[in-house]
Amino acid sequence: MYALDSITIGLCHPVCPWAHFRRTNGAVKMHALLDLRGNIPTFIDASPGRQHDVNVPDDQIQ
Repeated sequence: MYALDSITIGLCHPVCPWAHFRRTNGAVKMHALLDLRGNIPTFIDASPGRQHDVNVPDDQIQ
């Protein structure tokens, strides 16, 4: 059994203009697939802050 978890890491937009999230804020999102039988994540992915969690499994299959 696996669990998909994510966290949005807020960034200062003037310092990181490449991290588009909202009009005045920047962000990146980290997704982690956790195997519930162990302590180590199966994979970790960093994506733009706007990416929705539902789209992460579809992106990993391709």
